Parts: sequence; C-alpha cells; structure tokens
Amino acid sequence: MKPGNKISAIYQKGVDYLKEKAPQLLEKLGLNMGFGIGLEFKENNLVINGKNNREIKERMVFNVALAFNDLKSERNKSYAIMVADTVIITADNNEIATNQISVKYEDVSYSLEVLIK
Repeated sequence: MKPGNKISAIYQKGVDYLKEKAPQLLEKLGLNMGFGIGLEFKENNLVINGKNNREIKERMVFNVALAFNDLKSERNKSYAIMVADTVIITADNNEIATNQISVKYEDVSYSLEVLIK
C-alpha cells in the first residue's frame, strides 16, 4: 500500500496472491479486504475492494482485514476467520499500528455457541 496507488490495486494484489498460494480460499473470501478509518470508524468511500479507484494518500489509515467464510474443520464443522491489522500509510515504510498487540491464539480467538431450543 503506497501513496499514489489505487485502492482496487491492493484488492487485486490480494486476490492474485490467493490464486497463486491458496486458490481454494477464493470462493470463501469476504466481499472486501478492509476499509479506511477516518472521521467514521469505517469510511464507506475507502472500502478495499475491486471497484474502488480512489487513490491512496500519505497519512491515510486503513483496517486491512482478510475474512474467510464457510470453512470446514477436520470434524466437518463450519467456521469463519478474520485477520486484521491497522496500517498507517507513509511515504516510505507503512506503519503497522497493531504490531505490538499479542497474536497468541488464546489472546485473539473466541467462539460463539448458538443454542437452539
């Protein structure tokens, strides 16, 4: 993510990476790969998708998120996963604002059990 690039180019790079490394995940990919953060938490005009041709500018902040839905566990149970970071766009090397936060499974995971009576 560099100043001057189009937001749609970021999305396309992610899709291309998945095509090469894990093509089976493409159909499970969420509708976007995150969004810009500004006056509102989610700036709707800065959604990272294949149609957004807005230009990335220095000092923009993005929540870059990959979500995969309807995955199957070894026990054939459905689950979803989302991985995200907050990125501050700079002229040289972007800053990952969430770099110091723990990524240990027990610190970042949770499960919702839905009970139907």
